[in-house]
Amino acid sequence: MSNTKNLANLAAALDDGTSGQVLQSTGSGGVQFADSTGSGVTTYTGKSGTDGTPSGATYIDNASNPSEGDLAYDLAADQLYIRTTSAWKRVSAGTDESPVITTEPPTSHDLNSDGSTSTVTMVATDPEGFGITYGIAYPTANNALPDQLATATSINQSTGVYTFDPSTTEADAGTVKVRLSASDGISTTTRFCTLSLAFSVDITTPNAAPFTQAGTNTASAYWSSGTASTGMGFSSELSTGKKYFEVVNSNNSNFGMVGLVDNTVTSFGYNTTGFIGLNASGNKYTGNDDIGLDTWYTSGGVMMIAYDTSTREIWLGTNGTWYEDPSTTSSSFTVGTSSTTSFKMAFGSVIGGGSTYTNTYDIITGSQTLNYTVPTGFTAH
Repeated sequence: MSNTKNLANLAAALDDGTSGQVLQSTGSGGVQFADSTGSGVTTYTGKSGTDGTPSGATYIDNASNPSEGDLAYDLAADQLYIRTTSAWKRVSAGTDESPVITTEPPTSHDLNSDGSTSTVTMVATDPEGFGITYGIAYPTANNALPDQLATATSINQSTGVYTFDPSTTEADAGTVKVRLSASDGISTTTRFCTLSLAFSVDITTPNAAPFTQAGTNTASAYWSSGTASTGMGFSSELSTGKKYFEVVNSNNSNFGMVGLVDNTVTSFGYNTTGFIGLNASGNKYTGNDDIGLDTWYTSGGVMMIAYDTSTREIWLGTNGTWYEDPSTTSSSFTVGTSSTTSFKMAFGSVIGGGSTYTNTYDIITGSQTLNYTVPTGFTAH
């Protein structure tokens, strides 16, 4: 049954209402004018700056006790907002352009293992001139703080600088991929950055031949013959990943040989395939190849080693100069075999038969002061 009525036919039967009243059913077949009931939608008008302070969106943000569903209009920016449970959201009218990143953040960032903070910067602008709000999201339930961070990330909303406060607990070492965001209130532009937390690990040598004593970040080895095919001494297993450390000659030895081998080997020589290292003259072994590096046999001479266990690559340098720069170039040299997953240091000697010699080295890891800068993309061992 239709309830449609011609209001013109009701005009003679109803008294005129007053301004603002609405026509309501009486519930018994009749209608009447009455005051509207219910709270309706509360509206707020952001002042333009000439008729009140603060102005625009700031004025709206300061609205007292807004309710979900309330509307607000920013005169200065000519924009409409709707209130959610906890924030004002700009209502899109037509096509909205997303924020544009003008300063790109790095795709990876190393957190400081000493507990000091570090920063990443992402700067964005909005083509339509609206303010940018920066944010961060973690790949965790309810956006919980990942293990690698000790406290919530601080974000400078004026500069786009994210400040990370790392954990100092070694069990929290690892990587986490976070999402950085820039929002204009409607559209959001994101970038991803992988945060890495790694702690320095000492390199040790045993109290067993050819070593003269146990060492922590030191090595002292006695030789009575060369180690071309066998007889090299080995360190503890090195950390996996992309690492950098240095070996400093501490006794003017011109007869030493230092490099890396597969962690699983028990007997090795510097001419055995799979060993990659340098003699004190800067020549590469296996092969005794002159690759243009300085000698490092004088006391204080430095051998630089960078490696990546995922690709088996090793980069070699002496006294601040790389044969191939690990920050920018793939290495020509790989350690071990296709089944190699981790490395250890190998120490040998090139002395002739009947001679004896003792080589001593300081091994500089991240817990000490390195002589040269850690290559980009690597962390100190």
